[in-house]
Amino acid sequence: MNKVKIFLADLTHTGMGIATENMPLGIGLIASYAKKIHGSSIEIKLFKYPEKLLNALKSEQPDILACTSYSWNSNLSEWACKKSKKLYPDILTVQGGPHFPSDDPKEQINFLCRRPNTDIFVKLEGEIAFSEIIKRFFVSGRPGVLSEAIPGCVFLTKNHPISKLVTGSDISRIQDLDEIPSPYLNGILDGFFDGELSPVLQTVRGCPFTCDFCNSGVSYYNKIRRFSDQTVFAELDYIAKKIKTMEEEIGKCSGILTIADDNFGMYPRDKDVAQFISEKNIFFGWPRFVVMFTGKNRVERVTDAISSLKNLMTQSMAMQSLNQKTLEAIGRGNMKIVQYTQQSKDSFKKGIQPNCELIIPLPHETLESYFEGIRKIINIGNMRVITYTLQMNYGTPYRKKEFIEEHGYEKKYRLIPKDSGEYDGEYVFETEMVPSATKYMSFNDYLEIRCFTLYMEIFYNQLFDEFIQFVLSMGFSGYDYMEVIKNKFQKHASKNLNDLRESFLRDTASEMMDTEEALFEFYSKPENYKKLIEGQIGCNVTFKHKAMATGNHLDDLTNFVNFCVKTLILKSKQKGNPDYEIMLKCIKEYVRCKMEGFLSSEVSKNRYVYKGEFDVKRWLENKTNEPIGKFKYPTTTVFGYSKSSKKFRDKLFDLYGESMVGKITILSRCHNIQKILRSPFA
Repeated sequence: MNKVKIFLADLTHTGMGIATENMPLGIGLIASYAKKIHGSSIEIKLFKYPEKLLNALKSEQPDILACTSYSWNSNLSEWACKKSKKLYPDILTVQGGPHFPSDDPKEQINFLCRRPNTDIFVKLEGEIAFSEIIKRFFVSGRPGVLSEAIPGCVFLTKNHPISKLVTGSDISRIQDLDEIPSPYLNGILDGFFDGELSPVLQTVRGCPFTCDFCNSGVSYYNKIRRFSDQTVFAELDYIAKKIKTMEEEIGKCSGILTIADDNFGMYPRDKDVAQFISEKNIFFGWPRFVVMFTGKNRVERVTDAISSLKNLMTQSMAMQSLNQKTLEAIGRGNMKIVQYTQQSKDSFKKGIQPNCELIIPLPHETLESYFEGIRKIINIGNMRVITYTLQMNYGTPYRKKEFIEEHGYEKKYRLIPKDSGEYDGEYVFETEMVPSATKYMSFNDYLEIRCFTLYMEIFYNQLFDEFIQFVLSMGFSGYDYMEVIKNKFQKHASKNLNDLRESFLRDTASEMMDTEEALFEFYSKPENYKKLIEGQIGCNVTFKHKAMATGNHLDDLTNFVNFCVKTLILKSKQKGNPDYEIMLKCIKEYVRCKMEGFLSSEVSKNRYVYKGEFDVKRWLENKTNEPIGKFKYPTTTVFGYSKSSKKFRDKLFDLYGESMVGKITILSRCHNIQKILRSPFA
């Protein structure tokens, strides 16, 4: 037959700006492999933006439309398949990706029945399976493709009274990833260097761990497969030069590099890759930030491997839980807390910001076990601590009826932040299944933990480090500080802050609904959709309220922290020190100079001046945990932005703007918030 025309799409929502900013590496790899196998007999076009795909569909007819299926774009992909079927009823439509019930036939039927415009679903690795679909299409067109099982694929028959699931045999993984030509080096991804999207690099595939809440934990992916050194370094060199040229031509680029490996830093080559990225930063000024998931063990090796990147990234040191029964239930083992503490200190000394992640509610986790665990983590120090709500993803036990009943999960649905939009007059929303309670943790327990995560994000994660250092120098722990904030907030924080807390709890409760249909119905009402795209509802609840607190109530925040620290002082030997009021006043002013207006682009132009009786800057730089009282001499310190930090901030505001949605996006994207705060110069 004639040349087969194929559209490949890894779509992102654009209703509130670009939701997923990564270049479509996955479909680039699939396209490269397909071109290698089928050569000039196929014509492939790639798409990221739904508007561009729709315009292309209206102007030309492809034979095959294939779209990715992730939790953040699966419904958008089905929308695209529906649009293509309406225009061209005989088109073959395909989806593929991790958002699929991979080992449950009943759930697979339910999933595909809810996606009636998708003919075939490709599960697990997609390159070989998709090329097999193309091969069959050559032989007998769409009817022939669907006439019998396809390796690596599933589909529903449409000629029976009851739909029947047809499942092909699993395809073995590609052993040598260099069998896939690089979509960067062959130019397939050139069109996505548009100043908005950020490059994605994959050096290996697979994960040796079996965490049951993660799609990569299945046995299929347990063996590690690698791209060669030659490919990895050539791609990095190509990307850096391409970014430099693009920035010179159009004046913008995202500045971000995403590494798609599951455990970067665990393998010997990773140190060389990190060093190469650091050299590109020095020579090209790119990347300005690296997003990656670092290894879950061999942390000493990981820290050494990424040390050259320093302030370009943060290090993921995930724990998920410190409750032993929980860890056994989810198939995970953590380092001992002593090792974890040492590794955190080592990372911090090397200029790397460690992040610790927890997930709630996991099996057997209780309110008490959570707070016992987070007490240990906070007292390690030097880390940003984040608690996520569990996502009950397809392909994990959390989506299975038996598992849900065993652990008493009360499942709910909520929107995925930013993954919504109106396309060709139709609203499309992405949702995630999350638990509101288990038989170990009530909904009120869940709300209490969520409220504590807000306190952590505002008062602990990098914004008020000066007050924390003061508390530590008095012999108290980081958890002592957070416990006072938790216990005193409702009675002693201002009305503004308590109103903010109530707003946070209302949003946390109301974002969850019993069914996806209820979510769709609610957000499809024009008045609610308007609130959604303005960031009033349906957004990241934690970062929304962090933006509101720091943007509108900085004085209230510093006054409350000041009160909490005084409460601790009254329990210490400092309670009789006549200077402590002056010390805290100086720290408050220092924090104000660092933070005020930091979510506004205009303050990039401003300098703030600290004048006080204590040299807070030298005290913080001393690193010996000495009390600030030893640094009592009148001091003037100028705060501002260096040329590089101003450029970093300007890029963020150019990309995301200063609306509520923009501020939420900046806070969620910028894992090391020090990069957007003012620095003391002298």
